[in-house]
Amino acid sequence: PKQPNRHFIETKPPHKREMMFQGLAVALLLACAFAQGNAAAIGRVEWEISVGGSIESAPHLVNVSGIPTIVFSSFDSFVYGIEADKPHHQMFKPVFGNDMVRSAVGTYNKGSATWLFFVGGDSRLYCVDAVSGAVRWTFASGQSGVYAASSPIVYDDGQTVRVFFGSVDNSVYALNASSGAVLWSYLTDAPIYASPTVYNYGSGATVYIGSDDTTFYALDAKTGKLVWKYVTMDKIRGGASVWVNRTAATVFVGSNDAAVYAFDAATGVLRYQFETDGAAYSTPFVYTFPNGTTVFFVGSYDKNLYAVNAATGQQLWAFQTGDYVIASPRAVLVGSQTVVAVGSNDNIFYAVDGSTGAELWKYRTEGEIWSSALILPGPLAVFGNQANSLYCMKLS
Repeated sequence: PKQPNRHFIETKPPHKREMMFQGLAVALLLACAFAQGNAAAIGRVEWEISVGGSIESAPHLVNVSGIPTIVFSSFDSFVYGIEADKPHHQMFKPVFGNDMVRSAVGTYNKGSATWLFFVGGDSRLYCVDAVSGAVRWTFASGQSGVYAASSPIVYDDGQTVRVFFGSVDNSVYALNASSGAVLWSYLTDAPIYASPTVYNYGSGATVYIGSDDTTFYALDAKTGKLVWKYVTMDKIRGGASVWVNRTAATVFVGSNDAAVYAFDAATGVLRYQFETDGAAYSTPFVYTFPNGTTVFFVGSYDKNLYAVNAATGQQLWAFQTGDYVIASPRAVLVGSQTVVAVGSNDNIFYAVDGSTGAELWKYRTEGEIWSSALILPGPLAVFGNQANSLYCMKLS
């Protein structure tokens, strides 16, 4: 297959933008040590990459010219792309001057085209061709230099490819992914730092997103019209997850009021709310065990990772870490055992038994872990931390 170019792009006003090609020098540290400070640990570091800034958001996997590529953003104002199988090969990095990139990278593949979408510290949404490195378009929202964290999500309904994101100018936007043209916008009453979630009922898709105005919104993905909304007691900065059980769909979202809410996804009727003792910034992760029981795993500012029965809201177990759990958990079946993987602000990446909440192993890094993990075959967990490192750890 055609090999992607090694390049970086400097993002300036459009009339000053220019392409430059350059090899990306990063430190690739291969490790085979067991987790530090835990004699029973079985997690192993497959590799570690150091970059120039902290990594807050989750990495994503995308196919670039036939090559599985891990893409992630950093506070050093770069977005990186590395080969999943050879993390020191085929790297690219769009540059954003002195503007940090907090947003995760949304991706779109169709044929030979691969597009990357992310929000820079200048509050612009960027669309970049991952193969050529060309900036296809940008869209300005909010105010330059203002903290922007809503991660874009791409949705293709078979007719139009749309990209959705929230902005610090209080609005939710839907843009044409190909051209950057605004399809619609919806104004809330406060800045939006949460990332959107899209679910299609068959008759049409709905965008779910929270705002700092304490409200959780359901919007028609095609028109932007309000479907329903629910007012919580505090800001909503985490993402939502949808669970479909036979003919019913439930959407879960956490709020800074220390609760995780479960709504009828179509009507907005509150099914239940699960109370924690701290802000629920973490996005719930829905998982179905081999026996058919569905749960969601979620972290809290009360330092706990929770397992909750998705149908009833009953707590199954809680696992306490040493600090806030901002990252969203991931769960994967390893043999006959479900392993829940999550990082904490105590600098530690944990693997927990999904059935019991018992600790399986832990690995101490050098910085807080806000990044949710990308799960790859192996199984492997790829995540970043506040000490400028991207880790790949074997979960078994």
